[in-house]
Amino acid sequence: MKKVVCFVVVGALLLSTLIGGCKKAGEESKPHSSTPVANSGESSENLQDSSGASTGERMVLKIPTHNPEKMNDQQELKTILEDRYDVTLEYYDYPDTEALSLQIMGGDIPDTIRDQSFADYHSYCDQGILAELPIDLIKENMPLLVEWVEKNVGEKIWDYVDHNGKNYSVPGLWSLGAKGFVVAYRMDMLRDVGINTVPTTIDEMDAALRAVKEAKGFAPFVVNVGSGTENLSCVLGAYGVYLAYYEQDGQVVFGGVEPGAKEALETLHTWYADGLLDPEFMTNKGANVKEKMAQNKVLVTQNRWYMFIPQDAFFDGSMYDVVSQIEGGELVIADAPKGPRGESGLTQENPVTGSGLLFGKHMENEPERLKRYLQVFDDGSFTEEALDLTFWGVEGTTYTYDEATGMEWIPPYDDVEKREEFGIGLYQLPGCFNDYDLQTKYMTKPQYLQLRLDSEEKGTGLYDTLVPFNRPVFSEKSETLERIVDDAYIDFITGARSLDEFDTFVEEWKSAGGTAVLEEGQAIIDATKD
Repeated sequence: MKKVVCFVVVGALLLSTLIGGCKKAGEESKPHSSTPVANSGESSENLQDSSGASTGERMVLKIPTHNPEKMNDQQELKTILEDRYDVTLEYYDYPDTEALSLQIMGGDIPDTIRDQSFADYHSYCDQGILAELPIDLIKENMPLLVEWVEKNVGEKIWDYVDHNGKNYSVPGLWSLGAKGFVVAYRMDMLRDVGINTVPTTIDEMDAALRAVKEAKGFAPFVVNVGSGTENLSCVLGAYGVYLAYYEQDGQVVFGGVEPGAKEALETLHTWYADGLLDPEFMTNKGANVKEKMAQNKVLVTQNRWYMFIPQDAFFDGSMYDVVSQIEGGELVIADAPKGPRGESGLTQENPVTGSGLLFGKHMENEPERLKRYLQVFDDGSFTEEALDLTFWGVEGTTYTYDEATGMEWIPPYDDVEKREEFGIGLYQLPGCFNDYDLQTKYMTKPQYLQLRLDSEEKGTGLYDTLVPFNRPVFSEKSETLERIVDDAYIDFITGARSLDEFDTFVEEWKSAGGTAVLEEGQAIIDATKD
């Protein structure tokens, strides 16, 4: 099936940044509350010499980007932000992880640092590498960001980035993670075997798998556990457990060793033994699942919802594209199956996946420039004005927009090079702030909006609530514990190990560090309640 690209194709770098987070699209766009600078009561002569006297020059904000050579002084978003905040934006090539580490080790700490793991974040805090960022400072200068993170995560977002009672992070999040994984069926295959509705319970799922197996001869439940046993989580969720650390009745638990996990493994073992679960489940990668889908050898799988709908509805569409090439092929995203006690869901991902935007320690000595960074990043990331310029440019000059059909480029901006000259598709500010509500109109063609919203709502379940916290014990033990779980689960499912040994497996997990990890997690959760 041929499809017309309906949202702006802004280039792989921008899209990958956005996919891997205030205002909603359609609200009136207005500048940051402290802008323009000339009206804020502050002098526009921001730089000072060592005596404190103004130099009359604009402050320079240094912005890392993956394509500095494509930036120019005529790009409209750049000039608007520079004039509004009386600054000069200078771009430099974003260093990779190794280069950044070497730079920091050499004492050349950049103004801004992003994309750091929480372990590195807390290590940098201990080493005195980062500037303290009082929460009130962020709330005053980045009100749109604060609205966004607190709307999606709540005020506990500040607990996530706390380090010994202080804050050193402008937190970001990946809101897609919290409800990203879903179950999808080949509806045409269900109809082929006389089933006209999508299964809603684990028993109905079992019946559908058996019907397709009998009629078509292949194992119809196909997942890519090669990337982790989480991809079987729709079955575990039916028994009320998740492969994550979370709070249950006031206690931190790891769902993978709870009693419900044994029930789920019994179902999965039965499916494996009866030829309903793909025998290659433990080695499949994403490409293998797509290949089997193309060969009409998948009834049901689980992955991120935006893989199962058209790219015009949201980024990706890769699984949809495979099925769209099959005559009569139809993918339907379903609710996670309910188990015997009415439980359902999938293991999701904590939306706070990294430490956000950080600043070098020296920025504590440049408070006005630090504020300018915060204000520019807020205005440039969370206003419709800025996002219009980033994705599409200027209406009537670079594009037209119709409420029914979406955006169309105006020549010569149908050429990617001309768009980049204008600044379209070049993420000119740190890409760790993506409000997908605000970005909806740029990524979803109007006629697909309801499909996108309905698809995302199917992503139910729980995620690991402890991911962002400083957990030295977990950092030490996690690799061993994950290996124990993955190995045991595969053995239980395939029958290489009897499920009579489930309690023994739990004790193995606990003695290998599981108990210590749970105690550490409990202390963290208890401390956040004080």
